[in-house]
Amino acid sequence: MYKDYAKVEQHTRKAVELDPRFARAWQTLALVEEVRGNNANEHSYLKKAAEAAPDNPAYAFYYANSLKRKNKSLWRKSFTGCRQTLSKARTRRAIALLARLQ
Repeated sequence: MYKDYAKVEQHTRKAVELDPRFARAWQTLALVEEVRGNNANEHSYLKKAAEAAPDNPAYAFYYANSLKRKNKSLWRKSFTGCRQTLSKARTRRAIALLARLQ
């Protein structure tokens, strides 16, 4: 997707320094860590993205789904919060993500 992940990381870290509530930047850092195979950091950044934008169903979904690799028990429990967020959104994307949790 990107040609230079080190530069992507550098600029994205600067973005979250300027605005820690920039959920898309946290998600981008998660993507960089996913490419590197660092699931712990990927999960941490997805959590920050979900916290930064609690009403965005996509961030809730990706964070909940990241728990599947980390802790299956916690992953199952996270569906409740994720479903609530997705149900409130009532958008096509939220409905599609909700269907993937079933």
